Amino acid sequence: IAQLPETRESLERATDLRLALRKALFPLGAYARALERLHEAEGLASRLQDQRRLGRVAAAMAPTLWWMGRHDVALRTGEQALTTAQAIGDVALQIESCFRIAQAYQGLGEYRHAIAFFQRGVDTIGEDQRDERFGLAVLPAVFCRSYLARCLAELGEFREGAAQSAEAIRIAREANHPYSLIAAYYCGGRHDLLKGDLQPAIAQLEEALALGRLHEIPVWSAVTASDLGYAYVLAGRAADGLQLLASAVERGRAMGQVFAHALRLALLASALVSAGRRAEAEPVAVEALEV
Repeated sequence: IAQLPETRESLERATDLRLALRKALFPLGAYARALERLHEAEGLASRLQDQRRLGRVAAAMAPTLWWMGRHDVALRTGEQALTTAQAIGDVALQIESCFRIAQAYQGLGEYRHAIAFFQRGVDTIGEDQRDERFGLAVLPAVFCRSYLARCLAELGEFREGAAQSAEAIRIAREANHPYSLIAAYYCGGRHDLLKGDLQPAIAQLEEALALGRLHEIPVWSAVTASDLGYAYVLAGRAADGLQLLASAVERGRAMGQVFAHALRLALLASALVSAGRRAEAEPVAVEALEV
């Protein structure tokens, strides 16, 4: 495309190509490269004065920044995408923007705000469009419900969380969509782990990890392995748990996943203390505080 004469059409194609490249890089955990392509796309869309493409770029930047631990910037970017979506009347972009904003709030620990935006996404999608992907890698109906369950669990609202998790898994299964099913099982497992229901938590987290390996979708591997490892420790499988926890920390570090990295370190440190390995736990705990 760079060799073509510069026209509006060639600039549009160049912008869309970079958005497509981000979509390919993101599930692999190549966040820095994805963000570079998105900044290039943003510059091209600005030259075109194309509000729809600028909105799409902002919505794509938000989760990339979220995984990189830049939650404040992700929130502002998600809000920018939502403002654009409302101005041009793009419902699909509104749906994506809502759960990108919710993700950022969840990363900031502002669970009530996150729940409100995840629920807004569910309501906007409705029953008739719950199988629609709206051009995304994940089914928004599944993603919103899955993270609703996780956020509700953080607040101890397990009954509603369990209902949202079950519905997310059911929709993902019926759609036979692996990426969505991984997200649903991971969040469902996290919900049950927070509740203290270890066996259901282990079953769902094991399923999420296995599906990620089977379909070569590594983006969820670090967060899933960390929770699964801690569940193993609590269930009396200390050796298996410590191995998974340590590998999750290294996997997240290698992928540049700052999101939840402090939590992964804290869980590993806690497990090491439980195993009587305090000397090894101390530097891990110190690193968690410094992240």
